[in-house]
Amino acid sequence: MSKLISVVVTAYNSESYLKTCVDSILNQTYKNLEIILVDNGSTDGTYRMVEDYKSVDRRIKVVHKKHEGIPGGRKAGLEVATGDYFTIVDSDDYIEKDLYQSLMSNISDEDLITSGFRYMSPKKTMEVFDNIPAGTYTTTEDMNYIAKNMIWYDKKQMDFNGYGIQCYPWCKLFRKDLYKSVYETVDNFQGRWEDVISNFAYILKCKKIKITNICGYN
Repeated sequence: MSKLISVVVTAYNSESYLKTCVDSILNQTYKNLEIILVDNGSTDGTYRMVEDYKSVDRRIKVVHKKHEGIPGGRKAGLEVATGDYFTIVDSDDYIEKDLYQSLMSNISDEDLITSGFRYMSPKKTMEVFDNIPAGTYTTTEDMNYIAKNMIWYDKKQMDFNGYGIQCYPWCKLFRKDLYKSVYETVDNFQGRWEDVISNFAYILKCKKIKITNICGYN
């Protein structure tokens, strides 16, 4: 039986772009998904939108909560998640329809599988990948290499182009229980760098990591 992926979307006043986000998840070719929509205390039409989605697909769960930071919203999603693996889609982003199928076809018993993403701005679109080479990392030597290079692989690039492993959670699949144990230590109102804090702490607990050149997150 295929593994269940819990996908958490935390939405705060997201009515203008939430439909594009959620529809891209519903349209995934990999169907064994649990889609958790967290209304993080919105004051616009987001509340009604997530409620309406409950009747669209039985895989959707909805959580309403008072407004906290991004970590507070993601924790609320983690509390109701039941998947084998866990991932995040930001409410103003969307994913290609075969992203999760591509990732799951590469998984055996990894604690983490990574992929790239497309960075889009008015001036340019570029694909961004991990700088640590694609492959499976399992040995003590491998993990020491990951620990040494996961943050600044290329110190000449002082932005996401320099990360050994991208710090963002939305282009990865995590083991849900392990991720939850790490993420619960992040303050609910952590304003910046919560991805860095949680993701690199998670990586240090992994025993098997697969890095890919798949790119399906926008």
